[in-house]
Amino acid sequence: MKKLIGTFAIMLALSATSPAFAATNPYTDLPTDHWAYGSVIALSDAGIVTPYADGTFRGNQKASRFDMAAVFAALAERANLPRDAALMQPYTDLDDAALYRSSVEIVTRCGIMQGYGNKTFRGDNFITRLDLATMIYKYEHAFGMMENVDMGAPLFTDVPPDHWAYTPVMFAARNNIMSGYADGTFRGSQTITRYEVALIIAKLPHLAL
Repeated sequence: MKKLIGTFAIMLALSATSPAFAATNPYTDLPTDHWAYGSVIALSDAGIVTPYADGTFRGNQKASRFDMAAVFAALAERANLPRDAALMQPYTDLDDAALYRSSVEIVTRCGIMQGYGNKTFRGDNFITRLDLATMIYKYEHAFGMMENVDMGAPLFTDVPPDHWAYTPVMFAARNNIMSGYADGTFRGSQTITRYEVALIIAKLPHLAL
């Protein structure tokens, strides 16, 4: 099992309201003229993201469940989200010494991520757009966001009202966190890169740097 764990750079718009960032760049693969440079450094300063052991960011890699556990655990810690010990599962594929164990426990107890029916977490699995929409929905649930959102009529031809992820997808779309494609599809089964996740995470209503 791969035991590399990384966290994500969050892509923020370059505007007068963008957060200030440090002069030191800890990422060896992130040039100062990269479109995500300011956001990556700002989040590093905030302790939300960290480099891989070799100092890289690897933004073009597909995002894994371990990646998302690290990101949402950092966000949950920052927001001091409540945790329910009863939600913790005895994951058979997560040993006590694993570097990512703490993040997995946090997101599980916060109700943001869960394991599979056979008590595995499968952290190396890549996530899809539907997976990310669901995680976002569960994260924002702690702030009562979805209670005040009118889902309205369906927005995507491939996510009908009876789809298992209809509500999370509509929530993300109605809050301008995620969007679909020009042909009217959401393409939820597609995997997603670390840079793509970063762009989306930056739009979370309760992310304040």
